[in-house]
Amino acid sequence: MKKPKKAAISSGSAIGRSKINAYDKALIDAGIGDLNLVEISSILPPGCKIVELPIIEPGTIVECVISSASFRKIEVGDENCVSSAIVIAMSKNGLNAICESSGIKSEERTLNDAKNKANEMLKYRGLDLKNIISESSSVKSSSIETKEQDIYISVVSAVIVW
Repeated sequence: MKKPKKAAISSGSAIGRSKINAYDKALIDAGIGDLNLVEISSILPPGCKIVELPIIEPGTIVECVISSASFRKIEVGDENCVSSAIVIAMSKNGLNAICESSGIKSEERTLNDAKNKANEMLKYRGLDLKNIISESSSVKSSSIETKEQDIYISVVSAVIVW
């Protein structure tokens, strides 16, 4: 068994002509597009340091908690926003909970949803919140300067651990 000693938080957004291309470009924008991401659940152990995203050799297998959303622009509508958020809720005893939120909603609402869920995760563990570290990303549909119907919007927010 291994215990993560470091974690980094990042986010990105992109548009593309297919869902997978938009998602891949959003991962690149977040600085994690050349990594092999393995999703994990949402607890960071006491003593795990939150650091800046380091340069990691392409192709490295990296564990992460990830929040993402990808939609066709036409599904989103002209005045709506696609957003993702991820938060690390730091407790006073050092155990940290990671929680995510994403969808067709404002970046502020998405961030608040993630914060509320993470705080609740600490509460039912009997832990008190000390601090929240967050990262979010959004794209407002009306900001995309194309009339093409088959354009996808993708956003990602992630915490990688090692």
